Amino acid sequence: MTGRSGKTGVMWWFLTMTPALGAPDAPPECLPDCAGSRWRQLDLRGTSLRRVDLRGASLFEVDLRKCDLRGADLRGADLAGANLKKADLRHAVADRTTRWPKRRPRDVRLLGPEAWLVGADLSGLDLRDLDLQEARLDRARLQRTDLRGTNLTGAVLDGGSFEEALYDPTTQWPGKPPPEAYGLAPQAELSGILVDRNRDLSGVDLAGANLVRASLQAVTLEGANFSGADLSGADLRNADLRNANLRGARLIETRLEGARLAGANLTGVVRGRWDPPLPGN
Repeated sequence: MTGRSGKTGVMWWFLTMTPALGAPDAPPECLPDCAGSRWRQLDLRGTSLRRVDLRGASLFEVDLRKCDLRGADLRGADLAGANLKKADLRHAVADRTTRWPKRRPRDVRLLGPEAWLVGADLSGLDLRDLDLQEARLDRARLQRTDLRGTNLTGAVLDGGSFEEALYDPTTQWPGKPPPEAYGLAPQAELSGILVDRNRDLSGVDLAGANLVRASLQAVTLEGANFSGADLSGADLRNADLRNANLRGARLIETRLEGARLAGANLTGVVRGRWDPPLPGN
C-alpha cells in the first residue's frame, strides 16, 4: 500500500478527520437596515450583505468569510470578533470608531474631515450632519445620498454625481449646490422627486412645496410640515405621516393606501371629486 507523507498526508488527515461545516445561517431579518443590531455567533459565509447599514452594530463571533459587503455602512460597528477573510469590502465606509479584527481593510473608505474619497461610491448613504470639510470627493458618486446638515466646506466635488441627493438649508457647500440635487425647504420645487423607500425624513419642512407626482412611498415623514403643499398625484403609499401638518395641502389623486395618518392635521385638505376617503376617515 502506498503511504502518504508530507503535505499530502496532512491534507488527507484534515479532510477525513475534520467535520464538514454545516450550511450558513439564514440572513438576519433586519436587512438591509440593521443599524444598532446585535449579532452573535452567526455563520453568514458567502451571504450578500451589499449596502447593508450596520452603523453602531455589534458582530460578536460572526463568520463573514467571502461575504459581499460592498457599499456597507460600518461606521461605529464593532467587528473586532468577526471573521472577514476574503470578504468583499469595496466601497464600504467606516469611521474612526469602527473596530476591526486587526487593521482596517484597504478597500474600506474612512469618512471624516479631509477624507480621501476620490471615485468613491457613496450612493444612497445617510451622511446627515457628517463633517466632510476639505474632503476629496472628485468623481465620487452620491446619487440619492442624504446630505442634510453635512459640512462640505472646502471639499473638492469636481466630477461628482449628485442625482437625487437630498440637502437642506443646514448643508454647507463649497459653492452652489449641484443643480441635480434636491433641496428640501419650504416652497421648494420638487415635482417628480424620487425618495428611497424607508428614508427617514421626520420633521422635514416642505410647507408650500411643489411635490406633484413625487414618489414618497414607505418614507418616514412623521411630524413633517406639508401645509399648503401640492401633493397631487404623489405616491404616499405606506408612508408614515403621523402628526404631520397637511393643513390646506392638495391631495388630488394622491396615493395614500396604507399611509399612517394618526394625529395628522388634515384641516382644509383638498381632494379630488373621485378620490377615496383618507385612510382612517
